[in-house]
Amino acid sequence: MKKATTFFFIGTMSAWAQLVVTVLLPKTTGTKAIVPLVLGNAFRESVASARATMFLLDDKGSVVGQAVRWIIGGDTNHPPLAVGATNRFYFVVPTGGKPFVTNRLTVTQVNLPGGKRANPVTQVAVRSAAGP
Repeated sequence: MKKATTFFFIGTMSAWAQLVVTVLLPKTTGTKAIVPLVLGNAFRESVASARATMFLLDDKGSVVGQAVRWIIGGDTNHPPLAVGATNRFYFVVPTGGKPFVTNRLTVTQVNLPGGKRANPVTQVAVRSAAGP
């Protein structure tokens, strides 16, 4: 029963989300962590840009690394995410060599064409590839 409820919740969450971000398992190299993201656009228009913050947390819940990046667009060298398209983004976060056990991604801004903004709370779903 719990498994079916969890699956239903994820399905419901994805149904209303128009930008779905799946956080994949990170890799650590030296003093950096590389966290891959898979981005999917279900809006009826392209996503001009999106900005997010990645937090790396230790076993006590303390932040050991943090970075803010444009994960879609952000300048003329990075194109928008087209309608129905998916893309990968690799979030590089300095760790200072400190170990971390989990991460949290917060999408803070989603810009659509024509200066419109989407609501990152209601129109974005952030999921973990490791589970709900």
